[in-house]
Amino acid sequence: MATSDLPAWASWMQALGVPVFGAIISAIGLRIAWLQQRLQDMRFRHELYDRRYKVYAAAKGLLASVQAHGCVNGPDFLAFVGGTSDAEFLFGEDVIDYLTALRNKAARSIYVGRKLGQENLTQKVRASFADEEAEIAT
Repeated sequence: MATSDLPAWASWMQALGVPVFGAIISAIGLRIAWLQQRLQDMRFRHELYDRRYKVYAAAKGLLASVQAHGCVNGPDFLAFVGGTSDAEFLFGEDVIDYLTALRNKAARSIYVGRKLGQENLTQKVRASFADEEAEIAT
């Protein structure tokens, strides 16, 4: 049977079959790609949350230590510094500034605490360090 012997609808189906199926397959491929992108975005947000939570836990640990002991001790400070070292890549400038200020205050608190622990300080110098420690705590 020659193509001229086919009914009109069959000729149309024969002519349009490949492009229509190609378009359908392309649409399905685009849908799959879009779903994979959404899944990747969700995975990225989840991993970002885990990394941000580690920074939060480090800061929380330092503040809890200060609340419990009234001062910053070396191991807690080192845990804080180690836990917040990647914060620059995870947060905006406001959080980075806060963590930097917290780190600077904690380091200064350790220094002042060590100075206050020395016995050979004059009363005036000791009072100055005590005032600075009180200022750091606020």
